Amino acid sequence: MNESNNTVMEDLRALPRAAWFIFVGTFINRCGTLVMPFMTLYMTRHGFDVHQAGTALLAYGIGNLGAAFIGGQLADSIGRKNTMMISFFSTGAVMVAIPSAEGLWWIYGLMLLAGLTGEIYRPAVNALIADIIPEEQRLTAYAANRTALNAGWAFGPSVGGFIAAYDWSWLFYADAVTSALYGVIALFALPHGNRESKAERNASSICRAILGNRPFILFWIASFLIAIPFMQINAAFSLHVTDNGCPTWVYGLVNSLNGALIVFVELPLTGITRNYSPRRVIFIGYTLVGIGILYTAWATTIADFVIMMCIFTLGEIISLPVVMSHLSRIVPENGRGRYMGIFGMNWAFALLVGPKLGLHAYSINPFVWWVIVGLSGIVGGLLVLLQPKDADGR
Repeated sequence: MNESNNTVMEDLRALPRAAWFIFVGTFINRCGTLVMPFMTLYMTRHGFDVHQAGTALLAYGIGNLGAAFIGGQLADSIGRKNTMMISFFSTGAVMVAIPSAEGLWWIYGLMLLAGLTGEIYRPAVNALIADIIPEEQRLTAYAANRTALNAGWAFGPSVGGFIAAYDWSWLFYADAVTSALYGVIALFALPHGNRESKAERNASSICRAILGNRPFILFWIASFLIAIPFMQINAAFSLHVTDNGCPTWVYGLVNSLNGALIVFVELPLTGITRNYSPRRVIFIGYTLVGIGILYTAWATTIADFVIMMCIFTLGEIISLPVVMSHLSRIVPENGRGRYMGIFGMNWAFALLVGPKLGLHAYSINPFVWWVIVGLSGIVGGLLVLLQPKDADGR
């Protein structure tokens, strides 16, 4: 594994200025990610049942699926920066419209658009980090971006619970403002990154190369299996907390614990994990995520929920920064945006099926569902070990 011999702090200081603007934009945007964590509660508090709430999340997931593919195409063809601006400004407009939606089908349609516009930027930002940062510093950069993301996450849902208690509509307005702010940062402070020439724009050949990349495909499947547990945090887990007699703000604060732990632990821990085989590090992390979800089957108190989130978050901290760094190494530079987009489709697929399936399965038998989802994460970790070893034998 060709990682830097510098300390994490030395690598951070060496990052280009554009990387820090990405981190700031990520923090601001994530602070305003208020709609998805509370969408199930928003709909059930406004006269809709849990299955209709699940369908709204399904619509968002369909939009996500399209966004992953389209975002990857746009990132390579029109540039990372332009793709990000399209995403952030259009998301702001959609979020403002959702509270005024009259009727269930309008909500479904706007959630579909929110999923599409809100996630188009993701392949572009991941590809841009790989474009502007040397390989040996990418793990630190991806970890720093996740730290910024989760610093916002630690702040956003906890405040969102209190905003919802005041006026549910303000959740959507705050989300819109923060999306637009990241768009302004992209407009004035970020480079375009790599962009394909017309001669390189052969989507069919790139798609054939992707399908023939066995390490990438195996990694895709493993990451899909780990994405299923993550999707339950914003769906079935919110109901699990409130069904066990806890108020809404408990769910918000437990969710924020995830972000707070990442902010304080992830970067220092990355300084350790980067010295080991990425496959083994990801395996350990994915397995811990699965164990945390398994523990949810027995969780009934605030203390239980805190323990569950600590185990879950430790797995996330260990694995996910290494996932993006490892991914940037096993995909070619040509078509990097498309690879990032296709990889993001595993999370989009999980969002497509995970929340609605989770809410339905949870309504039938919560215990069995948490066991199934926990095992999904553990199997995902085992699949990572089946990847071919790196050139250095890791």
